[in-house]
Amino acid sequence: MYMKCLFTPLVSAIILVGLSACDEGSIPESHSVSEPAAAEDLTLMGAVQRQVFDARCIQCHGGSNIAAAGLRLVEGESRGQLLGRPSKLVEGALLVTPGNHEASVLYSVVASDVSTDWSFNHSSLLTDAEKYLLSTWIDLEN
Repeated sequence: MYMKCLFTPLVSAIILVGLSACDEGSIPESHSVSEPAAAEDLTLMGAVQRQVFDARCIQCHGGSNIAAAGLRLVEGESRGQLLGRPSKLVEGALLVTPGNHEASVLYSVVASDVSTDWSFNHSSLLTDAEKYLLSTWIDLEN
């Protein structure tokens, strides 16, 4: 009974405060309802795209009409550009060997000193966590 007596004035106070914050029945801009966010790709490939390719790579590989080494790593194209495709720079090797990050040129480029003689050294481009994410994606690809 005591709780019921406290609850009613509390609810009334909240409603009054809420109504007084409104201007002629409209919701203040600081409390406006925004459009729902676009569905985010929550797959492993989506994480690699956002956290590795978008954050570290597309400045040279896709941010313009000319992609370095002809490799475009923009959303919607990167997977097809990489999986099972022959490397232009390492003869006889694939950019991404599905299921094997150690045999993948892409991983070697960011995880070793193979690119030190190229126009851009990629070896210190990614953090250890980003390299791990990339290697996990490659290892889980079919």
